Amino acid sequence: GILIRLGFIISLVIIFGMCFAYEGLIAYRARYDSYLTDSSMFPLDNTNAKSKKPPYSFQAYHVVNSGIDFSQQLIRSSLFAFSNGSSLLIMMIFMLFNGYMCISCVAGAFAGHLFFSLYMPEEVL
Repeated sequence: GILIRLGFIISLVIIFGMCFAYEGLIAYRARYDSYLTDSSMFPLDNTNAKSKKPPYSFQAYHVVNSGIDFSQQLIRSSLFAFSNGSSLLIMMIFMLFNGYMCISCVAGAFAGHLFFSLYMPEEVL
């Protein structure tokens, strides 16, 4: 009865939190790659560009090939592995096809993306 419903509601809150935190992890990975790129490893000579910061996919590709030290690459790889594992776990939860769990996943991703895109400071590292 009521304990089963309470347990289910707690599960929905945990799923919401997982999806919210996953968006934070993705934002942190992007900021970390941006930090590595901006740390004077890649002086861009294109002075005509409005922004001297390349797009994220360009950054991620060149950070890998930039000669960063082993500890920085270990951090990048660990963040990638954790985010990849988290996304697979969230996908498996979503594939249960329980409507409430699917809504909780989408709501958590929406809230996390909104929060971390608006309120995560640039100086997070």
